[in-house]
Amino acid sequence: ICSLINEKQDASVSGVEFTKEGVLLTRSNGVAEYWKTDLLSHTCELKSQIPGTAGINASIHPLNPYFLYGPTNTSWGMYNLETGSKLCQIELENEDELTCVTVHPDGLMMATGSTKGEIKIWDIRNQSVVATFDGHAGPIKSIKFSEKAIHLVSSSANENILHLWSLKKLNNPPQQLVHKQGSKISSVDFDPFGSYVVSA
Repeated sequence: ICSLINEKQDASVSGVEFTKEGVLLTRSNGVAEYWKTDLLSHTCELKSQIPGTAGINASIHPLNPYFLYGPTNTSWGMYNLETGSKLCQIELENEDELTCVTVHPDGLMMATGSTKGEIKIWDIRNQSVVATFDGHAGPIKSIKFSEKAIHLVSSSANENILHLWSLKKLNNPPQQLVHKQGSKISSVDFDPFGSYVVSA
């Protein structure tokens, strides 16, 4: 329908998320771009681009015109899709380094993964940590909330095991799901109903 071509960027695209009016791209060099698209006229316009941390994909807020991203490897921030203006930036504690970020379907919480193998659940409004999951042996590679917001699934760069965490029983250990032996997991997700987990 239309091509999203940024002549000032030659880095490959590592992440894509859709909004009702556009597309949020994350490039391999850490730049996040928001393109507003018009499907009737087959046109697109680059509205904002934010430099960030390579290897971290931006995540769209489900209710507001914002996206969450890692502006540095030790912080997460929230940005306006249209203008690229920064709404907040929160530094991680204990010299932790960010590896991934995802937003809860209700838009009130988010999760971050770190190089220490920890997953933190954040209250976006208060910008505070409400829970910490610690069970992976290496840096967190991918995290995703289920659509019904009952579970969180996570993977580590050094394991072939998925961890399925209960958001209703935060103190319970995760259910472990074994991926294909000897393979590395680069991405995890749920089906639209939250009944199945997909890994690749």
